[in-house]
Amino acid sequence: MYINMKQLFINKDDLEKHEIDEEAIRSKGLVINDKNELLLVYNGNTFQFPGGHRKKEESLEETLLREVQEETGIDMIIENGPFMTITEYCRNYRNTNKNRCNKIYYYVVKCNDLPNYEKINLSDFERQTEFKLSYVKLDKIEEFLEQNIKNKKMDDLIGYEMIEVLKYYKQLIGGNI
Repeated sequence: MYINMKQLFINKDDLEKHEIDEEAIRSKGLVINDKNELLLVYNGNTFQFPGGHRKKEESLEETLLREVQEETGIDMIIENGPFMTITEYCRNYRNTNKNRCNKIYYYVVKCNDLPNYEKINLSDFERQTEFKLSYVKLDKIEEFLEQNIKNKKMDDLIGYEMIEVLKYYKQLIGGNI
């Protein structure tokens, strides 16, 4: 685990812990190759880091490995624990009449393997929406995300969370990209 793991808490709805009805836990990876390119998933009309929901019996690392393999076809090794976590309380999450706590754990994974489209195993939702994988240079990623937020080509909440994660990652490595 990173010694300086950052924890960000978002609670725009001013919910108390006892008001939370359900919790969703996700693991996401900053998959970075030796060319300093970051692999992004485009799905559901937004860009995201590869990763997804934890199954009940999985560790956070097992979740990340499974989700990255399903979305990219890449089998990888995790060398460090999460460097950042975001916890968000949401009132009436997606009009379900349930208040939700979303926890996302972010990892850095160095990997030069290219996506293997023959190994990708998409969910029904991912198959029903436009799904694509792309690499973006790390020194251009914030500009890329901000432009896509501005042009309404991605969810702004997800985009701004990604930018926060990237800023902290750059701070951890001393801005050397």
